[in-house]
Amino acid sequence: MIAIARPVQKTPQTSPIVNIPAPPVKTSPITNIPAPPVVQSPPTAINLTNALLPPNPPPSPMPAHQLPVSKIKQSLPVAPRTPVPLQHLP
Repeated sequence: MIAIARPVQKTPQTSPIVNIPAPPVKTSPITNIPAPPVVQSPPTAINLTNALLPPNPPPSPMPAHQLPVSKIKQSLPVAPRTPVPLQHLP
């Protein structure tokens, strides 16, 4: 067990090494510089969205689907009656 304790002592020494990479974090300001170019790419994505918008006009047919949905709701009340016979099976 003492041998295990020795490796544990080496672990604390590794933590100081982690502090060394911390300084690179200060370079984060440099990361902000590339950020502006990234902003340009989103506009391009918007153009793709516009192309998708034309296919989206089919929303008008969707209201028609809502009508059948109302019929389905009427069938729902009937569905509760079906489970009743199932109870007889058990």
